[in-house]
Amino acid sequence: MKYFHLNGIIDEDLLDKFIEFANENESEDWTIVLNSGGGKQNLSQVILYEINRRKEKVVLISTGIYSSSFVIFYFAKCQKKMTVGSIGMIHLRSNDIRMQSHGKPEYAEGICVMSNWKVSDEIDSFVEAFLTKAELKEYRRGNDVYFNFKRMKEIFPEAEII
Repeated sequence: MKYFHLNGIIDEDLLDKFIEFANENESEDWTIVLNSGGGKQNLSQVILYEINRRKEKVVLISTGIYSSSFVIFYFAKCQKKMTVGSIGMIHLRSNDIRMQSHGKPEYAEGICVMSNWKVSDEIDSFVEAFLTKAELKEYRRGNDVYFNFKRMKEIFPEAEII
């Protein structure tokens, strides 16, 4: 059994470390401890892909999962566990775009990012499966929606508590 602590912000450096871990431990069973404030959604999808590719050999443990790490935990098809006191948070996706004073993106990249938000809206509809009406209202307003341990157990009833 090999352990990987997915800790901190999901960025290029963390993804590089995860890929290195995956390459060095391809034949091993993995336990991945998620303690992340989230990060880049597109990079977290690579981590989720690798977890689901070998789902029978991975255990995910939530200690605190925010934003894109919550999405990883939610969509992972492997065995899930939560520590007592595990918390979570979900919110709308966001991205930094440099804007000109007339309210349009300065670079073509910003236009691409904004067009991807339409796709993100469809992807983000998964929250309707578990958010309460009050939580969904806050989510749609663009606010962070936090989940205490009791609420996490409701959202992830299949997760073993450790």
